[in-house]
Amino acid sequence: MKKGEQSMIYLKNEAGKCYYYKNDKYYEIDKIDKDDILNLIDAATDESIVFEMEPLSEKFEGNEAQKIIYSKLYEKFQDLVENRSRFREESERMYKEAIKKYSDK
Repeated sequence: MKKGEQSMIYLKNEAGKCYYYKNDKYYEIDKIDKDDILNLIDAATDESIVFEMEPLSEKFEGNEAQKIIYSKLYEKFQDLVENRSRFREESERMYKEAIKKYSDK
């Protein structure tokens, strides 16, 4: 971990349940909404944050809906974290004109 970086486990699973991190607490993954996902995306793309996730064990025995949601989110966030520099550069390039227009005000 580099100086100035903060580390947090944003997706975790334990005792047959899956959780996501929000506002200093963990919530069951099947309670997640679009704003929570956007906040996780912000954290995952922030290069000053070490976005950690626990892999889901193949032997996970718990809520099947939570397992599906967790697995899909884990897969998407793993890809995002691995490619966050490219994602940020593409986003900045794509919206450069809009960013410039609104940051001048």
